Amino acid sequence: MVQNTNPSVDSLNSDAVQVQMKYSIKKNFKLGIKASYLSFKSGGFKHESGLNADWVINNHNSLRAEINVGKIYHIWGIDNANLFNGMLSWLVSF
Repeated sequence: MVQNTNPSVDSLNSDAVQVQMKYSIKKNFKLGIKASYLSFKSGGFKHESGLNADWVINNHNSLRAEINVGKIYHIWGIDNANLFNGMLSWLVSF
């Protein structure tokens, strides 16, 4: 018997695994991959994998781009959904 719980309780009753690897192409440029799996005791899960790139432009500027794909099943009120997300960040240091 599987008991479904509220989303706030699901977040506490979970097991997670995450693996990341980065490879330095040049002194100031790195490529990486990421995979993660989140399993809930209610039977739901979330898995995600992605690529990322880090580029240090100079001592004061760096860029990071990331793109991920994955799946959510039976958590947070979502029965079955595909995930697609991306991020572009620019870090400026003074």
